Amino acid sequence: THGAGVGSQRSNAGSTSAKTRESPYATGGVAASCQTPTASSGNSKVGMFQSNNSGIPNHEPTKCSLKKSGLVSAYAANTNQGIVRNYNEDRVSIILNIMKPANKSSENWPKCSFFGVYDGHGGPACADFLRDNLHQFVIRESSFPWNPKEALRNGFMAAERHFIEMAQNMYGEGQLDKSGSCAIVILIVGEMCYC
Repeated sequence: THGAGVGSQRSNAGSTSAKTRESPYATGGVAASCQTPTASSGNSKVGMFQSNNSGIPNHEPTKCSLKKSGLVSAYAANTNQGIVRNYNEDRVSIILNIMKPANKSSENWPKCSFFGVYDGHGGPACADFLRDNLHQFVIRESSFPWNPKEALRNGFMAAERHFIEMAQNMYGEGQLDKSGSCAIVILIVGEMCYC
């Protein structure tokens, strides 16, 4: 898996075939399957995903789809605040069809999807920023989509620089933001999955 904490500049990109890759996250986050899920009827199961009826408040409603998109057969996302806090700093990003940026209009563009789980801490600002922007930093890299490992690494570093600059500007205006976030992403380019 590709994980990075904003502020740490860690990168560990690798790749694996998306045709057999299944990436579930147990309590919160994204589960994506590139294999055909089995639909079940009755109760709260939808395909391979089960809705959360535990009474733990959700920050956002569960997102689930069994509609095939490229190599992705199905996905589901759920995030809970837990029982200790009355807030949730975790965020999820799902982009099933990354559109070609205008600066790459003359290039061939493969089917690309992006899934991100952001474990915010110290406030929601960093996780919100990553949810809304990290995929943009990755796809704007000159190496994307032809070298996704490099694009992921450079995109993470660019997002970190930009967020730190924003936080420093806020500090200069008298606002202190101490938020941070860990991130785990899955990027599917053509028929390959990069984590």
